[in-house]
Amino acid sequence: MRDLSRVLAELKKQREKAKADLDRIDRAIVALAGPVRPVGSSAKQASRPARSRRRMSAVARKAASDRMKKFWAEKSEQLKT
Repeated sequence: MRDLSRVLAELKKQREKAKADLDRIDRAIVALAGPVRPVGSSAKQASRPARSRRRMSAVARKAASDRMKKFWAEKSEQLKT
């Protein structure tokens, strides 16, 4: 019977330690999670619909493509020399 009471006491002690650890972990999670929205933002701003994306015209896309091709051609020439 003595062994049983010692085992029971040890189990109760471990349970209390586990509870304390769990509380500490919960506090750490809350601290790391932080606010969901950035400070200073309001609910009105968060619910505002997103702006539509600007579309690039075919001419502008071709011009950008040509500029990048020229850029990379010059870069590869620099690496060769």
